[in-house]
Amino acid sequence: MKQSELIDRMLATRAEFEHLLAELNLEQMTARGVAGEWSVKDILVHIAWYQTEEAELFGETGVPASSLWDTPQDARNEMLFVQNRDRPLDDALTAFRLAFEKLVGVVRNLSDEDLSSAARFPGSTAERPPWRSIAAHSYQHDREHMDMIRRWMEKMKSGEV
Repeated sequence: MKQSELIDRMLATRAEFEHLLAELNLEQMTARGVAGEWSVKDILVHIAWYQTEEAELFGETGVPASSLWDTPQDARNEMLFVQNRDRPLDDALTAFRLAFEKLVGVVRNLSDEDLSSAARFPGSTAERPPWRSIAAHSYQHDREHMDMIRRWMEKMKSGEV
């Protein structure tokens, strides 16, 4: 995938996510049960963590990867939830937006070749070049969680929640 296409997808999906968030009030953003125990706020923190990690790796900042990567995904996500469940909503929103801005900035500094080269970054392979990892933790991850939020919103409207 070309850098410009990746950025376009990231920006379009994030704009859609921000529009969805604008439909929620503060109480809805912090209500449990959107995805298991998670609230919308918890989802935002979760996404921010993954995007910050991607920005560190692909931005080659020299910051070591979190040791949480050595933990299986479900356990890692649970640990992140427990560590951040009391985080204030404003802080979660700020982290969500800043992590995304940082990741977009990193992608803007990568060439099409950087994004497709399996040898360019640690953990990249021919099957999962850098652009696939970035896509998985940006617009694809955003879409996955927007779908969860939309389903929850539909349940609220129908009185199921």
